[in-house]
Amino acid sequence: MRGSTNKHQLRSDKTYRSIIDTAYRLYLENGIEATTIQRIAQEIGAHRTTVYRYFSSQVDIGFAVAEQLNDELLERYFGGLELEMQDAGNAWDKLSAMIRVGNRMCRETPDAMKFFALFDAYLDILPDNAKLGMEFNELLAETELIKLMTELIEEGRQDGSIRSDVDPKLMAVALRQSFMTLWNRIVLWREGLGQAYDIVNPEDLADVLHGSTLEGIRARN
Repeated sequence: MRGSTNKHQLRSDKTYRSIIDTAYRLYLENGIEATTIQRIAQEIGAHRTTVYRYFSSQVDIGFAVAEQLNDELLERYFGGLELEMQDAGNAWDKLSAMIRVGNRMCRETPDAMKFFALFDAYLDILPDNAKLGMEFNELLAETELIKLMTELIEEGRQDGSIRSDVDPKLMAVALRQSFMTLWNRIVLWREGLGQAYDIVNPEDLADVLHGSTLEGIRARN
């Protein structure tokens, strides 16, 4: 929780949960710019001062929604990854499993992906967009994921499944950044991409791009 020292206690608060759930629904229905704190308060049957007791701004609400979704998705992601890892062989196979599970989860959670894309675009139009953008990026970067990918790439350099000239940390960050950027674009521009390029499932772009990147770092014996 942004600026919170006890997010679990906050999340158990009924009013807090109502604000978060309502804001999330309104953001998806109307967009973030068109959703005011007054509207959120009206939807939960309260005065806007009630909302301000929990959040100082629309940005704070958005970050709270983002953190809640991110926590839920990470739990789901690591659960799915554990199953995929059971059949993985070398480090390259395991890294591929990480990307494959991520792509699948994005397909299965379109509302969450839409919110992340909308919030990212919303932050970009604000005066302090650079600072907020980095804060949002750090929230979604998840050091645990970056660490795991870095370790797998280093392991791959040792077991011969990944090219020895690949920088583990740089490649891990690049994979994570390209993953989120691409999915944001797919979600926001899905219909346009489909029409412009006659693509039935624009989501398949993620498989193509990430698959090509992974093949590019795969060691050739």
